[in-house]
This record gives sequence, structure tokens and C-alpha cells, in this order.
Amino acid sequence: MGFKDIEIFNQALLAKQVWRILEDQSSLFGRFLKSRYFPKRNFLLAKLGNRPSFAWRTILYGRDLLLKGLRHMISNGEFIYVWSTPWIADGDRMHISLMKKFLIDLNLRVKDLMLPNSHLWNMDKLNDLFYPQDIAIMIKIKPVISSEDFYCWNHTRSGEYSVRSGYWFADKVENKEAFVAGTILPSINVSKITYGLWIQLRISKFSFGRLSVEHF
Repeated sequence: MGFKDIEIFNQALLAKQVWRILEDQSSLFGRFLKSRYFPKRNFLLAKLGNRPSFAWRTILYGRDLLLKGLRHMISNGEFIYVWSTPWIADGDRMHISLMKKFLIDLNLRVKDLMLPNSHLWNMDKLNDLFYPQDIAIMIKIKPVISSEDFYCWNHTRSGEYSVRSGYWFADKVENKEAFVAGTILPSINVSKITYGLWIQLRISKFSFGRLSVEHF
């Protein structure tokens, strides 16, 4: 299958298990995890907690990858908060809309941006709260008010997570992070370092010789 990095492959494999839990949280395993680790929280927001099992640690490790590539799909907008959830798609990246106003309602949900009992956007409210570039993306979304919001994987055409796409995405993220770290570090000019050391050695040799002559 072309997987070269075993650590990235393991994380992509674990993310597949997390995807299954996300798709069916009513499963026996999903209900067990909820009762033990996040009885009052959303699975994607669950914390490591006290005395976590090895299995729970590995699940969260896989979840770290999945979270980076998940996309919120708007249906009725009931459970997606406008100012705290990355729900606007910009290529393969999800982001939170820029705030046009200084004072905002943190409890504003996507459903509040629609006309009452309608799947149509409230354009007056959109123009009042958002910048044109985000509005252009929002109005392309076609809400389905009869269905609940759901997640999809942003790196396959079907929206279904696969180990192959997860591996590709994780490898891409890791290489990008390594590139950014490399640009932050100061560049090293070997010729300058070599010349600098040569100058220092010459100075040291000259000083030592002068001290020796004066001493005698």
C-alpha cells in the first residue's frame, strides 16, 4: 500500500477506529467509552481524564489526526456554534469566520443565520455580521433543516475516512510542520563558520606566541 512511516500509519489506523465511533456512538463500544470517559461531553471534546487506560490513550491519539481533517456539514445548524466551531470551508482548510463586529453573541448557532422555518440564509443578518469573503462561502452551503448536522472527512470525495487518505494527510501535515520549523531556525552558512574558526585559531596562535616571547 506504500506506507513508509510506521508511526504515521499506526495513527491513521487508529483514526479509522475513531471514525467508526463517531459514526455510531450508540454501539456497545461507543456507549462504554461514553459512560467511562465523557458521560456529559461530546466525544470530540472528551479529555484524557484521570487514570486513563492504554486503549483510551490510543483512541485520543487517533482522534488528534481525525480532528485536523474533519469537516462540519450543515443540515439544520442546531449544534454548530458560529464563533467557536470551524465550519467554513476554504479549500482543504476549515476556519471560524472573522468577526465583523466587536460585540458578538457567543451562543449564536448556524440555525440562527437562517430565515425562520426555512433552509434559506438570512442575508440581512449575514451582511450585518460577516465580511463578503465569508458570506460568499456560506451561501454556497445548502442546509437541510429536516436533518441533523454531521461530520465528513475533508480529504476523500465520498467524505468517508480511509486509512490511506489519513496516512496521506498526516504525512502532509508532518512535512509541513517540519518545513515551518526549519524556516524558523537560523540558517547555517558552513563557509562562514569555517572561516570564522580559522580566524579565531590564527588570533589565538598569534596571542600565544606573543605571550611566550614576552615571558622570555
